[in-house]
Amino acid sequence: MKSLLKASKSLVLALSAGGLLTAFAPHARADVAEASDRAYQMAMKYSGMGYYMTPSKEGHGGFGVTYEFEVPVNRGLDYVFVLAGDHYAEEVEVWVEAEETGNTIVKDTRRVRNGLAGVRWRSDYNGTVNVVVHFARVTDRCGWCALVGRRGTVAAPYEGTYSTVPGGTEKLGGNAPTPSGTTTRGTDEPVK
Repeated sequence: MKSLLKASKSLVLALSAGGLLTAFAPHARADVAEASDRAYQMAMKYSGMGYYMTPSKEGHGGFGVTYEFEVPVNRGLDYVFVLAGDHYAEEVEVWVEAEETGNTIVKDTRRVRNGLAGVRWRSDYNGTVNVVVHFARVTDRCGWCALVGRRGTVAAPYEGTYSTVPGGTEKLGGNAPTPSGTTTRGTDEPVK
């Protein structure tokens, strides 16, 4: 009887200690749901402007943490990248780099203390861009949510362009049509 009472007391103490450790863990304070709400509030403006917004990622970050995202782009289409943090994220920086050259296309490094950042640009090539997110100032481990939007459609999908398919994007290959009047690798014959 005494051993059963002793075992139940140790079980209660172990569960209490585990509950306290979980309550004070750093990830317990980060609020990804709040960050998602803030990101979708920002996205409402762009949806009204004709952008098709899609969720990209969400997670936890801290001071000095940097994330990189690859976003497929098509020439002539407008894109927007929006990132929102919860109330622990104070200053977030976002910049978009061309993957081939590494040149910065557009950036948002404003010194604001609201944990919101966003960039908008028009792609001048087919391929991908790297979007870099840096948490410059946070008060504690924070939650974040990133959204990507695209406005416009590819007039006729050509080989080498990206096409939206359920579950993501895919690069169109050899079966896709090519623009009329283009030639093959230096010859004067049109591509069929």
